[in-house]
Amino acid sequence: MFLPAQTRIASFAGRVSFVLIAGILAAIATNVSYWNWYGFPSVYTASYMLIQIVGFFLVGVVAALVLPKRAP
Repeated sequence: MFLPAQTRIASFAGRVSFVLIAGILAAIATNVSYWNWYGFPSVYTASYMLIQIVGFFLVGVVAALVLPKRAP
């Protein structure tokens, strides 16, 4: 919740989207290299990335609900 608290994003959807994009980038950065270098199966890599992205989405929803609203 540190990163969304440091931004000027005021809307609920904006905060959730911010955390979701961070999750997508984290999933790509960590799993594509495993798929490429270690030969993990594509289905496993895609499934694990989906689990991570859904997790980041849920954390974004909670963070957007918990953090106080700021004036734009």
